Amino acid sequence: MILVRGVKMPAINTIEHCNATRGESRANPEGRLNVTWRIETWTRHAGASKTRVTKRGRPLKVSVKEGCIIICGIVAVAASCKASTSTIKDGAAIEEAINMTLLDYSNQFIRKARTFTMTKPLQLLGILVAGLLAAGTAIAQDVIRIGAPLPITGPLSPEAVKQQRGYDLWAETANRAGGIRVGGKRMKVEIVYVDYQSNTPRAVQAAEKLITQDKVNFLFSPFGSGAAKAASSVSEKYQVPTIAATASSAQVYDQGYKYLFGTFTPNDTLTEPLSDMVRKQAAGVQRVAILARNDLFPLAIAQEMEKSAKKRGMNVVSFEKYAIGTLDHASALTQIKSQAPHWIFATGYTNDLILMRKQMGDLKIEAPVVTMIAAPAYQEWIDGTGKLSENVTSAAWWHPAVRYKGKDLFGTTENYVKLFQAKYKVTPDYAEASASAAGAIFQLAIEKAGTIDKEKVRDALASMNEMTFWGPVKFGPTGQINSLEPPVFQIQKGKPLVLHPQSIRQGELQLGVK
Repeated sequence: MILVRGVKMPAINTIEHCNATRGESRANPEGRLNVTWRIETWTRHAGASKTRVTKRGRPLKVSVKEGCIIICGIVAVAASCKASTSTIKDGAAIEEAINMTLLDYSNQFIRKARTFTMTKPLQLLGILVAGLLAAGTAIAQDVIRIGAPLPITGPLSPEAVKQQRGYDLWAETANRAGGIRVGGKRMKVEIVYVDYQSNTPRAVQAAEKLITQDKVNFLFSPFGSGAAKAASSVSEKYQVPTIAATASSAQVYDQGYKYLFGTFTPNDTLTEPLSDMVRKQAAGVQRVAILARNDLFPLAIAQEMEKSAKKRGMNVVSFEKYAIGTLDHASALTQIKSQAPHWIFATGYTNDLILMRKQMGDLKIEAPVVTMIAAPAYQEWIDGTGKLSENVTSAAWWHPAVRYKGKDLFGTTENYVKLFQAKYKVTPDYAEASASAAGAIFQLAIEKAGTIDKEKVRDALASMNEMTFWGPVKFGPTGQINSLEPPVFQIQKGKPLVLHPQSIRQGELQLGVK
């Protein structure tokens, strides 16, 4: 029941609410609520007169007391939207959200209400839901919810944009086809995003919130190896199948976990073909300098590069680390320059490597070979460095030039690229494609399992051996994919050209970076 005290509300204006996507950043357009109520007259004495309430032009006669319940019911729906709540089981959480929503909407809904006291919120919500369903308002059912913690703000935000693009394209494509086949029915996809502000401890908190409060069925890992490893303990604790779309370091997968899977092969699958190519095509390259961001993936791949170089008889003359958030690389670069290296190998993310390449230009640092991982795969890095991008080499886990015919919803690599370009007006890079692949892999596993039971979907992932637009997908015993051959490429005339593998090669290695 609702108790209303001190309410004086003559001629309240039209109330229109919930013509907005449920939740903070959901990808499912079918999850919209569309409810319009018109409250025409009120008196201050509950039950003393009748109040006309209309829904889509059809009047219903209710008492003022009943009208109060309807008003608070509408606010409860708003609170459900605000709290990203799809269940009415958690009465305490919903009641808190309703209190917050009453504050937010008090000027719009109840101009001079002094006090609202709620009791038995579950009964209220039961009445509300039954009423809305009876009136023909559909609240989405049979939805598969996948949590996606991302660094939407902070220094890693460019990477989050790419992840979100990839996830959204998959979800929209799946929903447009009617949803995911689960047994004898189809279920729509809904992605729940949470911003962890480029802060790894917050990524762990976000993962736990998505599982325990937002009640997601499955999870995408946070961006990068460091955050993915930190959050993996959460999904393992709650036994929620999780796919990491941007984690390649073996340290992420060596924890003995059962519920974590990754779309990136180990780091040495990038450094080994790179080193082979340089050894064969640039025999004079002997002195290697390495500069690595002190973060799990950038540091791990730098260490793999050191092993690959030494294995081929090269001399690593410098191995420097820089802190996360470094805004000036001049000192480290000056030290590298003094070593006169033939090959400079630098690791980091988009903003790190744009700054580093520009400072190399300012300091007039030149070398026969300059490799940066992983930013040169992104058009944003090429645009940000301009002519300084020329002849920089890199490696990634996918390239639009690959040609696969998959069993996933995208079918072929060409079709995936076409759909991505139609939506975003740019060519997808490996990070965006990996995010879409993570969704497509979940879809294949769910359809194979015929259920959204977490244990059965986990088993379907572990036994998967399928071709996709991303390439052949088979996970090793640790959960890391072991079936891909990552491309090596070089920026030539402002475009990334594939140098390896032979089957998709587009050009030859060019020496000399100025």
